Amino acid sequence: MSELERRYHRLLRAYPAEYRRARGAEIVGTYLDLAGPGRRWPSPADAADLVRGGLRQRLRAAGAADLVPGVRLAAVLAFLTATALAGAWSVLELRPPPAGGARRPPAPSSRSASRCGLPGCSPQWRTPPRRPAGPGVSSSSRCWRP
Repeated sequence: MSELERRYHRLLRAYPAEYRRARGAEIVGTYLDLAGPGRRWPSPADAADLVRGGLRQRLRAAGAADLVPGVRLAAVLAFLTATALAGAWSVLELRPPPAGGARRPPAPSSRSASRCGLPGCSPQWRTPPRRPAGPGVSSSSRCWRP
């Protein structure tokens, strides 16, 4: 078995096992016949075609013969994945930091974010109360320190 054949067989894993057993040798043989001499890697188009065909066969095996049921199945899988990631994120976010371990970095205190409420603005900087602008008084609301 050549390297190219082994790599085509590896790409063929996108197909369901029964489909691979029934038609795997035929599919790999066709791709090997079409490959140029001395080729060691499948072309990106061949790899994409094999993976796309494998996913299509897996959808058919799951009972989604048309596009609409496939999209519904993909939506359900995307929702479940997003839910699992959100759950994991909330568990990790709510877990208390280790005792004596790493501390949170301090909030940035540079004046690079000079307006309050912007990301990176230090909590010790606040917006001054609004005053009517008079002669010699600026009406800008710059951050100030109490």
